[in-house]
Amino acid sequence: VSTPPADIVSVSNPASASGGAENEAWSDYIARFSDYILGLSHTNLYGFRSALMASGLARSLSIEEHFPPVDGIWNMTVYLEDGSGGMTSGALDEAKRIIDGEGSPTGGYRAPGVNIRYLTPEIVPVSIKLKVTADRDVVNELDQSVIVAEIEEAVKRRVNALEIGQSFWNSDLVVALKRITHLLDVDVEEPGDIEISPRHIARFVSCEVAVAVK
Repeated sequence: VSTPPADIVSVSNPASASGGAENEAWSDYIARFSDYILGLSHTNLYGFRSALMASGLARSLSIEEHFPPVDGIWNMTVYLEDGSGGMTSGALDEAKRIIDGEGSPTGGYRAPGVNIRYLTPEIVPVSIKLKVTADRDVVNELDQSVIVAEIEEAVKRRVNALEIGQSFWNSDLVVALKRITHLLDVDVEEPGDIEISPRHIARFVSCEVAVAVK
């Protein structure tokens, strides 16, 4: 935040800002504190999650244990993403350093003899086809393309908010879209519910919207 020069009358952003973080909600604080307490032994899911979330590297993660070890080496796989659905190789290396405890006075989070590989989740593309009913008075005031763009943005935000292993449910999307006050009804024609495994993450691809008025 700064004071613009006197000859600048106004400033506007043609696109949404990105890269920020919301203030932590009370429920999120409780969840984070619970992870910290349950992860004091370090060598469990809660310890991993507490350490990696505190680092700011990851937005979500999942852990898959392997019995017997994969390729005869890997006892477990940690899947990580930073909000983009993936993560850079440098960030994965930093996550490994944190879990191994290299240079940390408090030690790491990996039990001795346990070999861990760090991967990004496989992306499950989600293309959506919607039929919505909008309030006639609003449609008369706004161009239909504006309404469609608003819906597409809301759908994109909802899908891309899903974390690793979180499934896509049509009912959740309908609830999110009905928060748009001028939408009277929402019908998700495609796809059906999509169950997502702990090694996958859903990501938005496209949205086709048909608007009816009432």
